[in-house]
Amino acid sequence: MISKAVVTAVVGAVLAGLAPAAAAPSTAPADRYSRPVVKVTCQAANVRTLPKKSARLIAVVYRGEKVKVLGGLERKPPTRGFSHLKIQFRKHGKTLTGWVVFECAHLYQKY
Repeated sequence: MISKAVVTAVVGAVLAGLAPAAAAPSTAPADRYSRPVVKVTCQAANVRTLPKKSARLIAVVYRGEKVKVLGGLERKPPTRGFSHLKIQFRKHGKTLTGWVVFECAHLYQKY
């Protein structure tokens, strides 16, 4: 069984965009790879101001859209993993930030 500390460390490293020390330096802008970019996996997902259902709706993202993961809200024990992810995305020429349910922008469905 994997301990919570190991899971937290691995997820933290994924969200921080850490690379191995031996990796060659990238010529791309530093922010481009600082956070994972994932595709939306749900048909449509509501993006809200806070990670709860009663929060104000900002926008809707659709399956296949690319979003940048900024962080996550961990589930309460005894369940593990994230319930919501904080994302950044572009709509109508604007960069927006909000919260979406984890199942709709899954960290393991990287783009």
